[in-house]
Amino acid sequence: MLENPIFVAALVSFLLGFGLSGLVRILPVLALGSIVSPSVFLASYVLTYQQVPTFPPVGATNKIFYIAVVLTIIGVILDLLPQIKNYIRFW
Repeated sequence: MLENPIFVAALVSFLLGFGLSGLVRILPVLALGSIVSPSVFLASYVLTYQQVPTFPPVGATNKIFYIAVVLTIIGVILDLLPQIKNYIRFW
């Protein structure tokens, strides 16, 4: 069962999502909550295809991977903006 890459990708995705969701409840960091879904998607992508796609991306599925990476980074930055704004106001 563990030799099947689809099963391994689903298992790792479930455990990663479960672990990060639990961590979000323990640590009240807003930016951590925004990376749960994208990290599960990126982990399952890498585990399914057994590699990180080459850059620049050639095919449509490779482009989806890098779009997800860029949008995850943008989302984390947008989630951190209120905390950064409060930090700057403090100084």
